[in-house]
Amino acid sequence: MKHLLNLFLLLVILNGPQNFCCAQSNQLDSLENLLKTAKKDTNRVQLLIKIANRYKYIDPEKTVRYSKEALQLAQTKKYVTGIFRSFAMIARGMQYSNQYKEALPIIQKWEFFSDSLHDLDQKAQCLSIKGLILARLGDYSKAVKSYFEAIKIDEASHDTSALAGDYGNIALVYENTKKYPIALEYIFKAMKLDSASGDEKRYATALGNLSNIYDEMGNHQKALLYALRFLKLEQELGDEARVAAALSNIGSIYDAMNEREKAIDYYLRSLPIAEKVGNSDIIIANQVNISTWYIEKNDFDPAIKMLKNTIEIALETGSKATTSECYKYLAIAYNGKKDFAKAYEYLYKFNQLKDTLLNEENTRQINQMSAFYEKDKQQIKIAGLEKEKIFSEQIIEKQNSFRNVLILVVVLIVLLALALFVGFNNKRKDVRLLELKNLEIQKQKEIIQETNKNITDSINYAKRIQESVLPAKEVKYKLFPDAFVLYQPRDIVSGDFYWFAEKNGKRIIAAVDCTGHGVPGAFMSMVGIGQLNNIVMQNNIIKPSEILDQLQINIRHALKQENKESSARDGMDIAICSFDSKTKKVEYAGANRPLIVISNQQNTLSVIDPDHFSIGGSDDIIKRHTNHIVDISIGDCFYIFSDGFADQFGGPKGKKFRIKNLKELLHSIYQKEMSEQENILSKTFADWKGNLEQVDDILVIGIRV
Repeated sequence: MKHLLNLFLLLVILNGPQNFCCAQSNQLDSLENLLKTAKKDTNRVQLLIKIANRYKYIDPEKTVRYSKEALQLAQTKKYVTGIFRSFAMIARGMQYSNQYKEALPIIQKWEFFSDSLHDLDQKAQCLSIKGLILARLGDYSKAVKSYFEAIKIDEASHDTSALAGDYGNIALVYENTKKYPIALEYIFKAMKLDSASGDEKRYATALGNLSNIYDEMGNHQKALLYALRFLKLEQELGDEARVAAALSNIGSIYDAMNEREKAIDYYLRSLPIAEKVGNSDIIIANQVNISTWYIEKNDFDPAIKMLKNTIEIALETGSKATTSECYKYLAIAYNGKKDFAKAYEYLYKFNQLKDTLLNEENTRQINQMSAFYEKDKQQIKIAGLEKEKIFSEQIIEKQNSFRNVLILVVVLIVLLALALFVGFNNKRKDVRLLELKNLEIQKQKEIIQETNKNITDSINYAKRIQESVLPAKEVKYKLFPDAFVLYQPRDIVSGDFYWFAEKNGKRIIAAVDCTGHGVPGAFMSMVGIGQLNNIVMQNNIIKPSEILDQLQINIRHALKQENKESSARDGMDIAICSFDSKTKKVEYAGANRPLIVISNQQNTLSVIDPDHFSIGGSDDIIKRHTNHIVDISIGDCFYIFSDGFADQFGGPKGKKFRIKNLKELLHSIYQKEMSEQENILSKTFADWKGNLEQVDDILVIGIRV
């Protein structure tokens, strides 16, 4: 459990204290009463932010809610300071409530707003929190990049306080990636700045993290020295949460030094303080360590009681890793009590949760068309025959040279004339055999070329079939007069397809990305088009989420994926929208494909995230899709697309175009005519790709209301 203790310490040191007294609760009640009668002006924005800040450690979800209300009002009033403070508070609230992925879009908007106003101070604050969130998500390379950008700004402005924070945070990233010498370098830089400024709180933070780094390096004596200094300073400062952290980490260090009794003494001293301040992470760490001590002493009942209590806390905080550890130790404890049924029960839970943790990220299988595979083999064969032909010609050339030498020898040495003549005739036979072999090679080459032509002709015919089932341009302009469809298959036929329909007064459009590309993808697209037509036009299902739910069932049935022994694991990603001109609303649902909405009135781009699972596949769990409703305003633009554009390699460094750049491009051109937008996207893609191969099918659909 020592890893949990180290993780906890980092959180406490970065997030600050969590003990709030009754007086603060009374202050919150007073502030919320003031809010009931506050006018919708800049003073209300300040009051909302003040309340959000008070909830930061005790109920961070309320921090997010109050901050979002403040942001909306500040934007309405064009109150710049309020907008900046709201962005920062939303990000903090999401950080403290572990909503790390949800925080990134907010930080992106904050950063964009800072750039638009050229406010470097806000930009630095934004980059610092962005680095912290990225580190929490385990994206350490991006976290380091964000911190260095913040450091560059803070160094230019000589903001030593912000620099100390940047140095401390980047040290933690290097610690997590086990680059301890670099981590020490930056933590000492932070300590130097904190000491010079007289900031005892931050200096204590640096001491605690310095202890952590030495502990992970295996230098437990130094780790203990700095941990004791950290404890003493926090006791003087009166921060009980960090005192509990220090005591627990000292216990962890004694554990690493195999001084178990001293370790347990510190865990027992830390636990009641942690319970007093209500810090779940410290409680969990101490209780698990104490429980293992009980198990070592064969005192199983208190160990079981404490572990079950720990599981309840871990489930509340959503810590799967901690829950898994507790299941493991419960299995050991029940085994020690000879209660094998319970031991087996918790061992099963442990293994089940462990498998879940190991398999949270799934990879997509991409099938290659067999005809292309055979074509590649034939091309390899042609290359081999060509090499053989060149080799034969080289042999002939050498033989002719040798023949000339022999003729000269015949002239000079009459006695050997007969022998040379026989040798000459033999060489002529070899030449004839080589000529015949070359003729055979040429014949084989012609056969292979004819075979390739037949394959290509078949695929071209398949293209005409696929194009015939795609919606005609007349249908597109009838249903969506102000729209474009950028459709560019990688091969002759495509695994991407677009689909339009009009049913019961609703105009429905979909962008679909099937498994694979080329012929396999085209087969899947034919299945998808047929199923969509059946679901909407025959079964009268027009709600996007219900269309996807039914499509999931139909695709799995069509490909016999309910059969466990079936090898068909293909599927599709899709974004589908339903437009209602009467209600002025758009409904959207997605399977791994998002919807981008650009507001014409506010000049803002927003992304509506899809459900993160595909249509089809072998998963037996029935998953329901989320239906999103978006209000329509005149001039708003909606975009749905496959992943081919963003995944294309190119540019000066041969890297992916990325979804971020696609969003920025769409935001920069959305006010242009839709046909011009299509041309700009097509040219941008071609310029980015350059001489590189197109890696996937391209589909981008844009619609202006």
